[in-house]
Amino acid sequence: MSAALALSIACSKEPNSARKVADSFVSDYASGKYANMLSSYELDEGLRENLSESLLEQVWNNAILAYCGPYVGIDLKNAIYDIASSTFTYSLSFSYQKAFLMVGVDESGTVFEFVLLGFENTHEIEFSSSLKAVSVSYGDEEFPVQATLVYKESSEKLPCAIIVADSGALALGRYGLTGPNAVYFDIAQALAQEGIAVILYELRQYTYGAALGSYIDAETEYLLDIMNSVIFAEKQSVCDPEKIFIVGHGTGAYMSALLAHSVEGFSVAGHVFLCLNNSPIEDMFYAQLHAIASLDGQITSDEEETLEMAREIVDRIKSLTPQTAQLHSAESLLGRTASYWLSLQGFSPAAALKSFEAPMLLCYAEYDYITPLSEMLAFEEELSGKQGVQILMLPNTNHHFMPAQSLLGVESYYQPADLDQRLITAIVGFINGM
Repeated sequence: MSAALALSIACSKEPNSARKVADSFVSDYASGKYANMLSSYELDEGLRENLSESLLEQVWNNAILAYCGPYVGIDLKNAIYDIASSTFTYSLSFSYQKAFLMVGVDESGTVFEFVLLGFENTHEIEFSSSLKAVSVSYGDEEFPVQATLVYKESSEKLPCAIIVADSGALALGRYGLTGPNAVYFDIAQALAQEGIAVILYELRQYTYGAALGSYIDAETEYLLDIMNSVIFAEKQSVCDPEKIFIVGHGTGAYMSALLAHSVEGFSVAGHVFLCLNNSPIEDMFYAQLHAIASLDGQITSDEEETLEMAREIVDRIKSLTPQTAQLHSAESLLGRTASYWLSLQGFSPAAALKSFEAPMLLCYAEYDYITPLSEMLAFEEELSGKQGVQILMLPNTNHHFMPAQSLLGVESYYQPADLDQRLITAIVGFINGM
């Protein structure tokens, strides 16, 4: 579930000030008093039908604890009040990151908004002293890309890998922070030690958020800055412009495939696709919700309601047309605008890769409920016999290619873990074999 998921809720009028209402409500959430949030507050009629204990718990466990680690405490004293919007923003501390929650309270004491705003890293990221890491900015003047170029100094030009993050990086940033782990940092450091320059960049929406406006499609979120990153890499004195590779992960892999398929004349030396899905993104989202709901072996009535709501939204996404997308331009569908979903309609990565000329490496994890192995099978079938294609599955790993012993081991994503070296060996072999 997306870390940017927002929950809009309302509570009853209290004899206390708006600040006390907001303090109480966010404290209940941080304390896990989900039932109390539903029973002790009079919820808005329209939202009462949609809010459930299971949804509140899922967001806390799978979108907050999963990224931030064990809960430490909440700073009630220093909540930031915005008089224009009547909202309070709270900072919650966890072992590895901070989370920010916004609560809106009107004059009557009704809470009209409850939003997970995002996260802030609180643990240090520092590359090995044997490597050179440089903060760089490039691309559009209005929305320049913020990135890190890391490499081992050499007298020769180096191949360069551009890491295109999964959509989870909207919360995790360029280094792929999840609890105590940093998957993209680990990949970058390991590749750089092997003589491959690496560019890690922030997704545009992660950096600029609301400044982008409501019209966000695949081009705005991903394609422009992948191209900007390739152009930047080709101009760097440390990089060999003939050996630029794209390493996409999850949604980043999907968008990298879309770019290579849809932009005439775009080419790189090779593609590394990590956990690339062939199924539409909206179907993947629903499948993830279903997998999370099934963690305990059964789906409760509340979870069933949440899944039914998600299915209704998925069906609406699939039925979008240019006309209906324009009518619902400001509406959020699974955290994205109608224009975003419309820009992805009809795209099949497996069919697209069949026409790619550049070499490709596709890697999958055995225990990955986000991109299950059924997705790998679609590529094996479509790309069977095609030259220059390698498809690997790494046993006993999760979506971040870290240790896992079960398909639904959500907890494995925020336990301290090391990146599986087999992934690095595969990527280095692929790049150096060009």
